[in-house]
Amino acid sequence: MKSSAGHAHHKPSRAVAVSASGIATSTIHSRSRRALHAARTASTARLSVLAADAGHCRGADLLTARSDVDPERLAYVGHSFNAHVGGILSAVEKRIGSFVLMAGVFSDQEFVFDSNNPELKKFRDRTGEKPLREFFQKYAFDDPVHFVRRSAPASIFLQFGIEDKSIPETFARHYYELFSEPKRISFYKAGHALDTQARLDRVQWLAERLNLMPVDATAVARLPQLK
Repeated sequence: MKSSAGHAHHKPSRAVAVSASGIATSTIHSRSRRALHAARTASTARLSVLAADAGHCRGADLLTARSDVDPERLAYVGHSFNAHVGGILSAVEKRIGSFVLMAGVFSDQEFVFDSNNPELKKFRDRTGEKPLREFFQKYAFDDPVHFVRRSAPASIFLQFGIEDKSIPETFARHYYELFSEPKRISFYKAGHALDTQARLDRVQWLAERLNLMPVDATAVARLPQLK
């Protein structure tokens, strides 16, 4: 039997843990959104998303070139910034049939103009509404809201923490509505990094989607938390 292919962005320890179940992984190194905010121009940050998506497409090329990988069973796993990248990827990389997207923002302009977020209000006051609107118009290619409606036929699993102050539940449910069917959403009593139950749920979902051998739940529970 050919191995399943997990096309995922995750730390090496997670890749090692799932490899025992016959999963080939392609781990793409990308800078965190926090790092991009620390040292970047707006154009550099937006182009980094294009580079990340291109890297994942190349990862799919490499996986499907392997004789021991089933090209019908590719999946993507991304958290936070990489969930954002995955939202765009779901529309443009149709070889990937399953996406787990965790604690991601899938409508950037809506997020930045959230009237209930005091930190973002300070940011808007400093920057000005007109430059921000122009920015989102110029870099529309980086906003998942323009892509996620075309996620079908891929299956989408969204995971959010109800204690994640940066992404209110109302936003999360709205993001869910934006994606095409088939899709699923789950909430956890956790913050942005989610928790052990979320980790177990996504592993089980992937095992069902990709027809994998059973994954050791105890080993999965011992994996380090996301940050």
